[in-house]
Amino acid sequence: MQQPPPPQQQQPPGSAVAATSSQGAQGTHNAEEIARGMRRSGKDMDIVMRKVASAEDSWTSITKQKEHAIEHLLQAQQRFEEKDKQLIDLKARYEEACKRLEERKQARDDVQKALNEATKGLNSLVAKTKEQSRNSAYWLKEISGNHTTAELAAQRGYSCSKYGTSPRVHTQQLDSTAPLGSARRPLGAAGAAAASGGGLGTATSLPSVQ
Repeated sequence: MQQPPPPQQQQPPGSAVAATSSQGAQGTHNAEEIARGMRRSGKDMDIVMRKVASAEDSWTSITKQKEHAIEHLLQAQQRFEEKDKQLIDLKARYEEACKRLEERKQARDDVQKALNEATKGLNSLVAKTKEQSRNSAYWLKEISGNHTTAELAAQRGYSCSKYGTSPRVHTQQLDSTAPLGSARRPLGAAGAAAASGGGLGTATSLPSVQ
């Protein structure tokens, strides 16, 4: 069974007006609070939006700097590779130049050695030529003097030399192969050998007169 609703209490006539007035004041206060909250929320939103915009700008700037740094790094790496290739080429050329320099130094040493040997041989040849020239001049003077002396002795019929008085001796000496004796070389071939050995060289180096 349903129970009947409780009886409503009757309020006095003045209390209804007071309650309505109180509710209106409270509603106005709540509206002002809401408005102030909305304004604060708007300001906070503006601050947040400004921070977001600033962060976006910073991110964009950092991204551009990163791209620029990467591009610069790639260019630097390309230049480094080019310089590395140039360095390798220069090293190869330097080694080749050093090799050619060593070869030229060796060739120079060989040429210098050959030149020294040729100079030594030339000096020896010049010395032998001077010796031969002195020997030739000696024998020319000696033989010419001996022939002249022998011819004069044959014409006179006697010799003025203390080593012989017969012209036949001089004639025999002219026909012989040994050098003739004279006042410069009284011992004949032995005197010539002694003179050559003392000042003009050994006797074996003197030519024989045919």
